[in-house]
Amino acid sequence: MYIDATVSRLKLDRGRAGRISAVIVIVGLAAIAWKLNWWPITAAIVALLIFVLALVAFYRKPMRARATPKRFVETLNLFNEKVAELEGSKFLAEARKQIGAIVEYKRGAGWEGIFVGPEDESIKALVLTLRFFIQDNESTSLRNMRRSYRQALPEESTLASEFEDHCARLNAFLDEASHLSIAEGCQLTHREIFEIFVYGSLAHANRKKRSIFQGISQTEFFPIFQQYFVEVLVAFLRTLRSLASINQEVLLALKTQERAKKSHRRSRA
Repeated sequence: MYIDATVSRLKLDRGRAGRISAVIVIVGLAAIAWKLNWWPITAAIVALLIFVLALVAFYRKPMRARATPKRFVETLNLFNEKVAELEGSKFLAEARKQIGAIVEYKRGAGWEGIFVGPEDESIKALVLTLRFFIQDNESTSLRNMRRSYRQALPEESTLASEFEDHCARLNAFLDEASHLSIAEGCQLTHREIFEIFVYGSLAHANRKKRSIFQGISQTEFFPIFQQYFVEVLVAFLRTLRSLASINQEVLLALKTQERAKKSHRRSRA
């Protein structure tokens, strides 16, 4: 099950050995040139050595951590802990009451819009925690979780398949077209609405998305965009709740498996 981790370590060791061998060869050539008083060649070889070392340091990238049993369990627990925070959030309590938008035309006043739903502070607090599931520098991001499931569980695992299926359904929903558009004949997807709000206003502002957000926020129809965004967040939370349930089943299965192993070792002792 964890043989891929061993293979990765072997590849890493071979790569390190190759770099060390190259450095030794260059140093050896420099020593020979120095001994023969070939100063221009010595200087050139030393410069080459410095260049190679700098190149290795610049392009070398850290290896992705593999899902060892202990790390996998820690990640599942952290994932469920963050989902529990979302479940107990003020946002969800407010969203359960009512979500909607009212846009109407009043004679003499023009268009007026009102959003009914979670308050701005509740939304900001939710997105702060939601970043654990959407940013790939977190072990709990959905992309990294799917990779961890594939590494840690057998291919025939139904729980791994269920996890993948829930993620696929969420992605399908996010890629669906909404009824909103900011350009004629081009409807925004749920994912685009999500990203306009998250990356245009609430977290890690992106210049292009920030510009779009500022544009729509100044229109009377902004409450409709707010409604769609909150509905996307609710759909996201619904998926996370299902994924946390799968995680819990995996944790129970792993715990039972560990107990069985300990019992077997005792019986053999």
